[in-house]
Amino acid sequence: MQKYETLLFDLDGTLLDFRLAETNALENLREAMDNPLPPEEFRKIYHKVNDAIWLELEQGFITGKELKTERFRRFSRDLPSSRDPEELSEMYLHYLGKESHFYPGAVSLITELAEAGYAMGVITNGLSGVQKNRLDRREFQLNFTSFTISEDVGYAKPSREIFEIVSENMGVPLSEKVLIIGDSLTSDIAGGIQAGISTCWYNPGKWENQSPWKPDMEVSDFGELKEALLSWNRNCRDRM
Repeated sequence: MQKYETLLFDLDGTLLDFRLAETNALENLREAMDNPLPPEEFRKIYHKVNDAIWLELEQGFITGKELKTERFRRFSRDLPSSRDPEELSEMYLHYLGKESHFYPGAVSLITELAEAGYAMGVITNGLSGVQKNRLDRREFQLNFTSFTISEDVGYAKPSREIFEIVSENMGVPLSEKVLIIGDSLTSDIAGGIQAGISTCWYNPGKWENQSPWKPDMEVSDFGELKEALLSWNRNCRDRM
């Protein structure tokens, strides 16, 4: 197995249950708007808009700052709603920033990997106000040394530039000894490949990879990932 020294983790959909956080935040927003649509229909309209605009971010067609208000301008148009898009954006981000839910086993994973001596960083295509609230949690502060948020640095995965910023911040070269772990083929895996580092696709749904981006590793649960990464450490100690 390849010797990895530095681990970069995606945040939402990898360590944190973003769907749960988003569902709760959208329900709070729907209630604040006094919108009569059923929650499922409200979320369906939002997801159609949001999925499309985050793809635009990955492709470099829009910035994180522009995204915050633009998605609610489109959302208001599709509802329809006369509410101010900027106001809706602020409300939603306020609710979302309060939601932080680790997937079962995630805390144990990052704790044991940090104790095993891996240097670890977070790299996320997120919005600063939301992600900083989450990353302030003790579990992150104890186990990670670097936090890179796309809105802060002006680049988003899969651009090579955001990985170069991580490399500089952590003081490690972009090489096969750096492994990114994430659930998105188009941002995490594509970005890692283009940056020249190793890649691990976290695929709990066991989806078929029909993309051109082929990861070095694929795991479907944290136990599998933990065993793979800790086994090298055990083997290394045994040879010493």
